Amino acid sequence: MASASRFHILGAGAIGCLLAHHLRQANYPVTLLLRNAESLQKFGLTNSVLITPAHSKDPTSQAIRTTGIDAEALDSRNNSEDIKHLIVTTKTYDTTVAFKSIKDRLNPDSTVTLVQNGMGVYEETIKEFYPEARGVEIPSFILGTTTHGCFRTEPFRVIHAGFGKMLFGAVDTEKRSTPQVNQAMGAFAKLELNVQVDQPYDVLRIKLFEKLVVNACINPLTATLGCKNGALLDDVHTIQLLKDTCHEAFQIIQAEFGNTADSISYRTLEKAVFDVCNATLDNRSSMLQDVSANRRSEIDYINGYLVHLAEKHNLPSPINRMWQQLIKARSRIHAMA
Repeated sequence: MASASRFHILGAGAIGCLLAHHLRQANYPVTLLLRNAESLQKFGLTNSVLITPAHSKDPTSQAIRTTGIDAEALDSRNNSEDIKHLIVTTKTYDTTVAFKSIKDRLNPDSTVTLVQNGMGVYEETIKEFYPEARGVEIPSFILGTTTHGCFRTEPFRVIHAGFGKMLFGAVDTEKRSTPQVNQAMGAFAKLELNVQVDQPYDVLRIKLFEKLVVNACINPLTATLGCKNGALLDDVHTIQLLKDTCHEAFQIIQAEFGNTADSISYRTLEKAVFDVCNATLDNRSSMLQDVSANRRSEIDYINGYLVHLAEKHNLPSPINRMWQQLIKARSRIHAMA
């Protein structure tokens, strides 16, 4: 596929590397946009990513090294090539700074696909970079969500621990079905990641909220207690906390969906929370990993996003607000210890 369009991936964490691997497997040119020259130098040692597929019994022998991936440092002044298709997989709180460094390389014919934890990044990006622009004057935005479980063991090396699915849908604007969006969706459809594309925005939004609630219930509780996901099912108190957090989140989402609130139910959300706990018994949540390593958590885009919506609809959110404050306090205290 000599004429295939290039994809630039902003964020070389687990999901970014997984997508880079599968795009190259589908013969699409890929460029990783790395934080700085030091990261670029590390990548240059192999010029590849190493992926251990899901369900592999021997991580060493089954790892697949994918070459032919290009890379650039964001802090380099030599990068001026227009970006046709951008995929953003950075941590939510890093998005604004990272996006600023490549914004001038985007144009109205570009696509920007956001595949991240939490919610609110799309709205934040539009407010920060395109506050006055009409839809036709900005890139086409696509939102993605995934249930694939993967984690990075070292730079550019990823264990694909659990095979799930990926969903993509264009944001509901007048540019929803442009040739560029169709081109990006066509590429995503070829990835061997159980991908569903062209999701109606309302349907995708429900899936995004379902994942948000799952993360809002499991992540702060495991990060606070310092336990694996499965431990939450072994105690009546943690089970009740999961249910209470889920119920408050459901009330907030009901207010946000308004007349279409019937499309999402408390039982569906509660089942999703406990299903994920059961399916990831031995996993350490991303938030637990972050606070344990003195890294900033994504709490503001998970429970904090629910608090934001509650304020928007004049609803109380004591449980999610507590988790937001507790995780911030834990991170600060842990960093000082």
